[in-house]
Amino acid sequence: MITLRNVQLKDLEQLLFIENEGFSKEEAASKEAFVERIGLIADTFIVAEKVILMDLLLLSLI
Repeated sequence: MITLRNVQLKDLEQLLFIENEGFSKEEAASKEAFVERIGLIADTFIVAEKVILMDLLLLSLI
């Protein structure tokens, strides 16, 4: 199952990885720029998360 949510600071490292894969060093936004954007306009970033059923099964067994 895939869920959608707004970006959070905990997503910063993965966000930077994607940014740097898609843009040259000169074009990519900086870490500081993303921290500012997350703080001001987090609702403009959508994060897709895949929930693995095995994790849900393990949680229910605990």
